[in-house]
Amino acid sequence: MSVTTTDLAMHHLRADADSPEWPLIQGYIDAAEDIASQYLNRKFYADSDALTAAVNDGSAGENPIVITPAIQVAVLLILTSLYENRGDAPSEGVPAAAARFLDPWRTGMGM
Repeated sequence: MSVTTTDLAMHHLRADADSPEWPLIQGYIDAAEDIASQYLNRKFYADSDALTAAVNDGSAGENPIVITPAIQVAVLLILTSLYENRGDAPSEGVPAAAARFLDPWRTGMGM
């Protein structure tokens, strides 16, 4: 389940709620969160309840974390890159601006 709401993503992307691209946005959100999680080499959760549930069911992985404002900003920056560059060849790695927000929370080498 995403920690970034579609409404937040649409607002960040300056996209209208009646935009025909609305159905595509959730896919970009999921991809942006996955990219951030891979870079961090850890999973992040919306709140402590979601984190606790994941730990209890064994799906949290190593070093899970509740999403921080910096990680949320990084996810939005990655989302913007994916959205604005759709159709182009994928860039290599995490956008530099997003990496700066993620680096303090990174464990190991990630992606």
